[in-house]
Amino acid sequence: MWAGQGEIIEILPKIGSLGWEGARRSLLGMLAVTQDLKVHSAGLAGYLNSEEPFIAALARLYTERLLEAVRRGLRQEYILVQEDLACLRGRVNWPAQATRHARGRVEFDCEFDDRSVDTSLNRALKAALRTSSRVLGSAADNRLVNELRLALADVS
Repeated sequence: MWAGQGEIIEILPKIGSLGWEGARRSLLGMLAVTQDLKVHSAGLAGYLNSEEPFIAALARLYTERLLEAVRRGLRQEYILVQEDLACLRGRVNWPAQATRHARGRVEFDCEFDDRSVDTSLNRALKAALRTSSRVLGSAADNRLVNELRLALADVS
């Protein structure tokens, strides 16, 4: 049982007589090699000495890597924006502008590219953060998750 979350079944590799800690170390080592997962020794020691399930350790590793990536900057893509503006920006939609000008409006019907962090990649990262935050329970993990939620606030 772990932190009131119900019972957790953890299936570890059967590698000789390494014991529980050795089996967990081997599993993390196998994932590190096969999935090119970089695990720092501090994170490894915290995982090996805790009673938390393996999924929580992976969730913490994910949030730490996501925070590093977010601090470097979120991926942005250009999106097409159509807006009525008081000054010109981008291209003018002349047919729509002609009908507006006939009505006496002074705004321009403009189309322009704008950068947005609301990309499919960032939406997937935010969804994975929501899922991983359910298995994390410590105060430090909650601070990390809250910082990431604020950084991803503009992502739908």
